[in-house]
Amino acid sequence: MMKKFVTYLVLSLLLCTSIVWGLEQFSLSAPIVLSTQQPDLDSAYKSKIVRPPAGALVVVYGDSVENDPSHYVYDAKNADLRPARDVFITVCDSANSDCSVKANWTTPINISNTALSFSMQTDWNGDGNRTAYYGDSDNPHIFSSGDHVVVTWVDKFCDSGAQRSVTYDELGNREIAMSCVYAAHASSGYSAPGDWTVDRLSDGSRDAKQDVSKGLSNGAWATTWQEDPLGLQPGEAEGPGDGSSGAKTSNGTDIWYTYALKVDGPDQDIGVWKTPVRVTNNQTGFGLPPDSSNPIKDSAGNTVNPDLSGLGTGPGIETGEAGASRANLSLVGGPKPWNVVIAYEETKGSNGLSPGKFVRYHVFPYDNPGLNDAAGCIVSDPSEGARRARFVTQTNPGDDSGIRFALFWRQGLYDQGGPADIMLRVGYATGAGSNGFRPEDLYPPVDPDCFAPDFASAANLGNAAPLNISSNTLTATNANLSDSSEVNSLENARAHRAVLRGDDLYMGYIYSEDGRLADATDQANYNFFVRRFDASNAAWGSPANLSNIGYTRINVLEPRLLGMPGNGPGCSDPNNITNPEDCQNQSVVIAAWGTETNPPADTGVSENLDIYITRSVDKAETWEPVKAIANTNIQGETQIRPTPDGNRIFAVWNETGNGKTNTMFSIGTPAPYTAVDDSSPGASCSVKMF
Repeated sequence: MMKKFVTYLVLSLLLCTSIVWGLEQFSLSAPIVLSTQQPDLDSAYKSKIVRPPAGALVVVYGDSVENDPSHYVYDAKNADLRPARDVFITVCDSANSDCSVKANWTTPINISNTALSFSMQTDWNGDGNRTAYYGDSDNPHIFSSGDHVVVTWVDKFCDSGAQRSVTYDELGNREIAMSCVYAAHASSGYSAPGDWTVDRLSDGSRDAKQDVSKGLSNGAWATTWQEDPLGLQPGEAEGPGDGSSGAKTSNGTDIWYTYALKVDGPDQDIGVWKTPVRVTNNQTGFGLPPDSSNPIKDSAGNTVNPDLSGLGTGPGIETGEAGASRANLSLVGGPKPWNVVIAYEETKGSNGLSPGKFVRYHVFPYDNPGLNDAAGCIVSDPSEGARRARFVTQTNPGDDSGIRFALFWRQGLYDQGGPADIMLRVGYATGAGSNGFRPEDLYPPVDPDCFAPDFASAANLGNAAPLNISSNTLTATNANLSDSSEVNSLENARAHRAVLRGDDLYMGYIYSEDGRLADATDQANYNFFVRRFDASNAAWGSPANLSNIGYTRINVLEPRLLGMPGNGPGCSDPNNITNPEDCQNQSVVIAAWGTETNPPADTGVSENLDIYITRSVDKAETWEPVKAIANTNIQGETQIRPTPDGNRIFAVWNETGNGKTNTMFSIGTPAPYTAVDDSSPGASCSVKMF
């Protein structure tokens, strides 16, 4: 806390030198603690929030349920043992109750219930003895689909009989159970255990990670994840993360997909998950790569025979030439067929000839994955390294431009954590047969043969260069959109976000003009920039620095960029509006970001600081003064849900203090702004505009 006080003092001298009058700024209610389940180990994790149309706030988070060292699990990301986690839900009716009052929230309920159970025994502490490996629920993801709420996560409890384990030589011979995917759904209430139906979607025979799930208001759901046949690969932490995130994969790692069929019939058809299928085609055979030394065992503790080409005893270990990871998913409504878009990064399978990865994407009817081309269309420059594929879609194309899809990623000559730019292709629905998602709908265009199945064919693709959104950010003009990633090899952009509403595309990212210097020292830092593309006249605005932190010992991390959700039930009929708050305002954009210390790489690790928020009500022409969500303790991983009109926000975040981590909640509403008195890191005393 003393470190934060000193930081605030320094930043107050550096940043707060002006006063702005006559504006609005979010006023936030006093934070309350939501993670109050019993027992409470004060170790909340990955809090998230949704608000179905009727107004219920549903918050999900992970937390531990006991502190018995004999039931610990090994956390590969943090390289340490810890208590196993479960997934919890708490609910408040924001349409009829004041959710800033803790008494109006339901008692948290456990919807995963695996932390006290086990499905296999492993030598998880590396001492040569096999004991129970307890269920451990990973990062929960949540979406609402009409009044239904769906939560997905990966878990170490996989009672399929097919679960396997991997023994990591590099982690002290610890044998770690592989994970499977779960989905839980509820149609109303959400607050009682009986409200929730839980399904296991995979079997743990390959290690599942990076689940992503989406749904439409009509009840159609889709989920995707990756499965590594050799287990989650320990990362090298050469990027901004800690490694073991699923970015590093074994050959043969595929993206999997399932959906819940929605027919025009009774509710019992909702939530019936179909048998998962592979989206990608990386598994081509069985066996172990020459450099593999980590044994794979079955649920009985027997070493799995990897090669089916010999005696054929046992199920084998899948392998291939490439591995896919970190997929993103969108389920797009509108006229049938409802489309699924999936984009991800994939190793090139070049046998060392070209480092890095491709970015590929797929589009197919959500309920007919058999129409998918398993190779996937390559949208990145095959000669460079690409990663972190993200995209935004919308149900209806922009009225004037036809824009419906924006696909963007990091790309550069360097692999893993090296400097990169944010690259973009935009999809337009332009006429008969065009839906805005096909490769032929993209601009800049891609080669018609972009579904290249291997490195040899990919190397010959003639993709037009994508748009470079981040090149020379501090002085960027339209001319920089055509820059290659090497025009400025010092700068670095990452943590890219986007919003697409009508003809307006908003792109956000954190940026340093000298990425290597910012990553290794405290002499440069990262700030959060946003720029707008008006597709109706193909006009790009200049990047705006929203965080505006001049003090280089503070970095921005985990930015958020939000457009307003669609109309709620009080605005379903524009001629009979019963609740103006339910009417979507497409001119409102909300931005938020976290901050952290930026110590030299050889002197210590960074420490999370505070979370900040601002709003634009005029399509990013101007931004309201920045507001800290709270000036206490260590904060991170905020999630925000606004009302359709953009005049109320509901925020959750994780907050750590005195050795405890809790899920926090606050409500924000606009209030008259008179003077800046917020002397805290990340706060700026001027309005930032294009």
